[in-house]
Amino acid sequence: IHTILAEPNYSSIVSWNDAGTAFIIHDVDAFVSTIMPAHFQQSKFDSFTRRMRRWGFRVVKQPSSSIESSEPAQSTAMEFSSEHFLRDQPELSLLMKDERIVTKQFTFLDRNIRKNDGVLEESNPTGVVHYPPS
Repeated sequence: IHTILAEPNYSSIVSWNDAGTAFIIHDVDAFVSTIMPAHFQQSKFDSFTRRMRRWGFRVVKQPSSSIESSEPAQSTAMEFSSEHFLRDQPELSLLMKDERIVTKQFTFLDRNIRKNDGVLEESNPTGVVHYPPS
């Protein structure tokens, strides 16, 4: 995303906020039709926002719902912020982690710790440890 934000041709579609603490998608429709096909595997904006949340971004400003439809107004601006995503500090992005991978790693580590402390029954899919009597 740092690369996209540095591209002057995209500045009318997506840019940094004034403070450099968040990026703003000014035109969601243009973002989906122009930027997403060139830079992302998914083509649905909902998938993009879900991925942003998974990587620690929070939505600061999102479109208001249309009165006539339950669909969000796609052309209004959305602003995404993360403590590890700041203008002029791309190295901070290295601290960002996909929460699904972090959860899997902790589950794996927790399972190994419990396995070493007690007896993990292989037939037990929940990974409950039964400690042998002392």
